[in-house]
Amino acid sequence: MKSFALVAALLASAALSPLAAQAQTQTLQFNMMVSPGARGCLPNANATVVDHTFGNFENLEVVVHNLAPNTNFDFFIIQVPNKPFGASWYMGDISTDSNGTGVGNFVGRFSSETFIISPGKTPAPNEFPPRPPWSRRKLTAS
Repeated sequence: MKSFALVAALLASAALSPLAAQAQTQTLQFNMMVSPGARGCLPNANATVVDHTFGNFENLEVVVHNLAPNTNFDFFIIQVPNKPFGASWYMGDISTDSNGTGVGNFVGRFSSETFIISPGKTPAPNEFPPRPPWSRRKLTAS
């Protein structure tokens, strides 16, 4: 337990370092869409996602609006918006306030380096396809 706290503290201090932040920070923002299968029960739902990359990890902030008020929602990362969902995993909970607004703040890997095994009908994405034959030259040191 102490080792985990130390690693977490080191990661937090690296993320707050101005030099590390300047060299490695990247931010991506987009609107999350309601999948066609959920449109019937979430007709007015919308969300904004902000992904801050800090080198070896990302901070994902999800702000949701127009959901059921005072409700806990399970937040999943999914490959395909309708079933079968393909590669997917539980990320955490988002609780809404009396207006149906909620915020989820998640730390993890949300990049092409993330991988998961996907048994079922939808094949897992291949983020590292084989290189074409013309690019397989051996590099030699001179």
